[in-house]
Amino acid sequence: MKYSGYVYGFIALGFVLLSILIYISRSKSAESFTNTTCVVYKFHKSVGFFSNFFFICEYYIRAKRAGYDFYIDSSDWSYSFKNGWHDYFDSLTEINDTHRNKYSNIIYGVHVSSKSEYENSINQIDNANPIRLSEYSMAITDIFKPSKSIRDKVDTIMHKYNNRYDAIYIRRGDKITSNESKFIETADILKQISTTNKLLYIQTDDYTEVESIRKLMPEKTVETNTLESQRGANESDRHSYTPEEKKKNTEDFLIGIILCANANQCWVDILSNVSRFIKLYGKNVNFYKISNETIDYDLNKDVVNPAFASSFMK
Repeated sequence: MKYSGYVYGFIALGFVLLSILIYISRSKSAESFTNTTCVVYKFHKSVGFFSNFFFICEYYIRAKRAGYDFYIDSSDWSYSFKNGWHDYFDSLTEINDTHRNKYSNIIYGVHVSSKSEYENSINQIDNANPIRLSEYSMAITDIFKPSKSIRDKVDTIMHKYNNRYDAIYIRRGDKITSNESKFIETADILKQISTTNKLLYIQTDDYTEVESIRKLMPEKTVETNTLESQRGANESDRHSYTPEEKKKNTEDFLIGIILCANANQCWVDILSNVSRFIKLYGKNVNFYKISNETIDYDLNKDVVNPAFASSFMK
């Protein structure tokens, strides 16, 4: 009988160890269950910066809803310098072989230009359930996290401007020549805006716009980071850039977008992906009309994707 206390002690210890083993087993099973599927958005090589960006947002939202891990694959991205997405941003995780080996099911997200693959992938993730515009706005907050280098350059410029400036975004170049957007005279844009600050920042792909606004608004101090040599962007030009040119052009472009978004007042059109991004990301962003488009900016409505201008129209 004197050993009975030891026996009961060993039995109790056995139950404790068994409980621990069961807990560990269940935890591993749960972990393997929740991580069997992931979503990877593979960047499209030929489309514009924010066209890709809005589809990153869509797949990020859908993966998050479904409880799946989300990755990107920017290995073939035409804006890449050395590290793809992470040349410019501190967010998101680039997929690698170690990640791939963790999952039994990988759903690859693609741009809508590959329509059948796109429809198949969103159906796999969450049955292609509709997404509100407000969800895209929240996703932008998670995803658009510029690198310290870019943030520091923006801070330096904003300090120089004393944080008191207005901004206008004007897209020209192949957006006009390809008939994706209609041409509007610079003077007709200025008729639609009411800028109160003396300093006016112009974000454009065509330095001609800067020259025109300086003539039309001589009372303003007009600033830009557009080079005098830039006379209308062509998306295909970046394929001929050296890696260093590509990085500098992309950084300058992003700096200009962030300056617009943080202006005291900013004006954009509705027909450009960049404009729609600035509206979703920015603080006090207004629209000017290019033609007779009917603007319907409602964060509570379901949209296909902000990459389509119809998302902001009736």
